Amino acid sequence: MSDLLMTRFVHARPDTERAGWAHPVDALRLMLRTWRTRRALLELTPRELSDIGVSRATAIAEASRLPWDIAPMDGRR
Repeated sequence: MSDLLMTRFVHARPDTERAGWAHPVDALRLMLRTWRTRRALLELTPRELSDIGVSRATAIAEASRLPWDIAPMDGRR
C-alpha cells in the first residue's frame, strides 16, 4: 500500500485570503507532495502506468520537473 494515499480532499493551491506564515507552509507542503508523487511515478510497473494512461517516457519527464513547477505539462514533451 502506498504512503501517498490521500485520506481527505485538500486544495491543490493555497487560499489567497490566508495571512501570516500559513501561505509559505502550504506552498512547501504542496511542493513536498508534488515531489513525492513524481518520484513514485518512477517506481510504477508498466501495467500501473498503462492503467493511468502514462507512458514510461512521460513518467520520466514528469519526475524530472522541479517540485514548484506545478503547471500542467504541454503535449509537446
